Amino acid sequence: MVKTPSPVTKTSPIFQQIQMDYRLSFILLKENLVPLITVGIIGSGLFYLLNFLVESFIFPLILWQNYSVVDQIIIYNLLKFPQQGILFGFFGAIMGMVHDILASGDGFTQIQNFVGYIGKYWGKFFLLSIIVNIFTYIVRYTGQEILNLGLAILANVITLIWFIILVESSPALVNSNNVIQALKENFRILRKHSTRIFISFLVFYVIFILPKVILFFLEYYVVPSNTIGYKTVSNLEIIAQLFYILIGYPINGFLAMRIYFDYKYDY
Repeated sequence: MVKTPSPVTKTSPIFQQIQMDYRLSFILLKENLVPLITVGIIGSGLFYLLNFLVESFIFPLILWQNYSVVDQIIIYNLLKFPQQGILFGFFGAIMGMVHDILASGDGFTQIQNFVGYIGKYWGKFFLLSIIVNIFTYIVRYTGQEILNLGLAILANVITLIWFIILVESSPALVNSNNVIQALKENFRILRKHSTRIFISFLVFYVIFILPKVILFFLEYYVVPSNTIGYKTVSNLEIIAQLFYILIGYPINGFLAMRIYFDYKYDY
């Protein structure tokens, strides 16, 4: 009796492309680890330095008891916002360096390039980042992010979808230098590569962003304050944030820039 061969399961071309995107992104990150990680360390260092200065020298000057709980949260978040501005600029610099790596032909970038990119892209990526995170900011700067669990969850879900929809605006901005033009080009890329974009960055979200979100909800809604568990969650949140900045920023850049180049030059 002849044995019937088992059917061969074929991987969808789109999944093969996504697997290749991730594999090459991590290879390029490894080959350019020193410049990319160094820029991330400088950016995160300035982020936490400013956080320390605000908490040590500005917070003690505020008569918190004179404000309602909602107003206290709003003031706290507003004073923390400049920290986000630092990360916006350094993300733009990393996107510029990723563009160098993929466009140069030799697959490498130079660390000194990041200074020029910060000056070139900081303002543009500042505006773009506000657009991408607008739903989170609406909830955060009305004081509801840590007061209304349902609204906070809804804002995170909407922000995830909005992030994926607009993710190609970052490489487009590096190549166009104009936020409006970048957003227009983003939607043209999304129409052509929607499946690849949604799957790629849903996976990216799960790996790099979801841990921060889970730890945030544990910190503010689950674990009691002034406990060892609370301090542990807070420390884990810092680790997750650093993981996102140091590894997630470059991987985001490589994934998005590869899709952008495939669209732009029809490889």
